[in-house]
Amino acid sequence: MRLLTAICLGTAVYVFVSLFGGQDGLWAASQLLVQRREINEQTSRIISLNKELSIEYAALKQDPGMIASYARKLGYVNDNEKLVKITGLPVRYSAIYDPGTVLKRQEIACIPEWICKLSGVAVSALTFMVLMLINALRPRER
Repeated sequence: MRLLTAICLGTAVYVFVSLFGGQDGLWAASQLLVQRREINEQTSRIISLNKELSIEYAALKQDPGMIASYARKLGYVNDNEKLVKITGLPVRYSAIYDPGTVLKRQEIACIPEWICKLSGVAVSALTFMVLMLINALRPRER
């Protein structure tokens, strides 16, 4: 009975440590969830930027006015136009396409499996020794 109690308690400790801190435990799952959210946000930003660029590309292919607008931004003028530069005015916004930062896979922090198992075995052994000691110190009835 003492051995069975010790084994059950050790198994319960092992399961508890593995469930909350192990490689497939709740702590590791929460870290993976955070990484998943970051990747989804970055992906949605890139998709949005891709849509904007596709619209601008289609406009540049079909609209001569858009081509002229981009050429003026680069400093080009038509033959019948004159370039006048005015100083002192704030610079107009020019589109900067920022695809975001590179997301690298982060290592997931967790309690190694050997520590989970060792904690279960240690608790089993300690429980068994305590139960044996209690049994040895108990006065015997005749």
